[in-house]
Amino acid sequence: MKRRTKTWKLVFIVVFPVIALPIADWWWGYFAKHFSIGVAQKVTYCLPWRLFFITKHFSPDEMIGRGDIVTFTGDHRMPEAFRKHNIVKMVLGVPGDEIRIADRKVFVNGEYFDRLWLLEGENIEIPEKTILLGENEYFLVGTTRESFDSRYFGPVRRDSFIGRAIPLM
Repeated sequence: MKRRTKTWKLVFIVVFPVIALPIADWWWGYFAKHFSIGVAQKVTYCLPWRLFFITKHFSPDEMIGRGDIVTFTGDHRMPEAFRKHNIVKMVLGVPGDEIRIADRKVFVNGEYFDRLWLLEGENIEIPEKTILLGENEYFLVGTTRESFDSRYFGPVRRDSFIGRAIPLM
């Protein structure tokens, strides 16, 4: 009986690591390549969540719709603090939508969405403009007044998207 227990211990000590470690290494490599955890690091937040599970891929035929939360890389149209950083926003406008900015208000397909809050109280002339979202263009927003989003920097192309952001908390 005692010999049998020693055999199982030996099998467990030798065989388990030989099998488990390569599987764990493969799994961790796969996870790190395709997913990440994102943490909002600002004092004021543009979305009600602070922690996100982020997928790092989109298939070309994957649909992106209003209300989806995506992450993308900031570009040259944004202040230096946003450039080349991963940014998480909610999709408000999809290809084919009409976005109109008039009197510091934003309309999507004729329906009122919100004001340009960041410029509230500023004595800056905001020209009226209408944006028809082209193929692969999306209008991305935050959900708070302090959000710096497509209302200010314009549409974001789908090829700038990194993946989906799934709120965790």
